[in-house]
Amino acid sequence: MSMLGILCLTPSLYSSQVRDIRRRGRNKAAAHKCRRRRLQGVAQLHKDLLTLREMREYLQAEALHLHQAVLSSTHQLEELRMQVITLGSNQSQLISLINPMVDPPLDDPDGSGQTSTRPPIRNPIHLKETSKMVATSPSLAKKKYLKTKGQNK
Repeated sequence: MSMLGILCLTPSLYSSQVRDIRRRGRNKAAAHKCRRRRLQGVAQLHKDLLTLREMREYLQAEALHLHQAVLSSTHQLEELRMQVITLGSNQSQLISLINPMVDPPLDDPDGSGQTSTRPPIRNPIHLKETSKMVATSPSLAKKKYLKTKGQNK
């Protein structure tokens, strides 16, 4: 509208026109504010997305590391099981590791082609000493052991 058109307006039309202009200005400011908030929201979502991707990569790497640790532990456990089975099947090695006073097994003690499963004891006196040490409590066994050890000197 031209300036001449505004002068010809009645007071009610003039006030309506002013309200319209103010309303458009407020609407324009509100739309600008809304667009700015929307862009800030999109930027925040982008930051969150990057953070979550980094976290996912970290957790995947940690899961892989833990999976490898479990596999390694499982492998070590299997090796230990095999060692126990090997030592269990060859009791003489186990006995010689536990008690060095016991003789190693004989290859063929009686010529039958079979190996001895129970090796002979070197010192029968040692067997008598250990039978003296049988007791009901650990402290009593220690006292009896010390007593028999003192007699042997």
